[in-house]
Amino acid sequence: MEEEIGTQVEELPKEEVKEEVKEEASEVETSEPLKIIDEAKKAADDLRSALAEKSKLLEREEKLLARQETIKQLGGGSLAGGVEKPKEETPKEYAKRVMEGKV
Repeated sequence: MEEEIGTQVEELPKEEVKEEVKEEASEVETSEPLKIIDEAKKAADDLRSALAEKSKLLEREEKLLARQETIKQLGGGSLAGGVEKPKEETPKEYAKRVMEGKV
């Protein structure tokens, strides 16, 4: 068996083997960087689209925060002009009022 393998290798000229190896190596070398470059371009495009979407979301959030701040300032948060809630009377205050005859 070893003799058969040796004869098969000897049948091919060394120059042809070297050329085939060089061609295969050049194909691999050129295709690998192209794949990497294509992947990098795709990743860059994905990143750009993600950044654009994030920018839109940040702009929307800023608008919402500004609106909430405006509503907080103008939305009746102060007691001015409002009706004051009646104060609940404690038992001591009620007893005092009854003793004074104001009931």
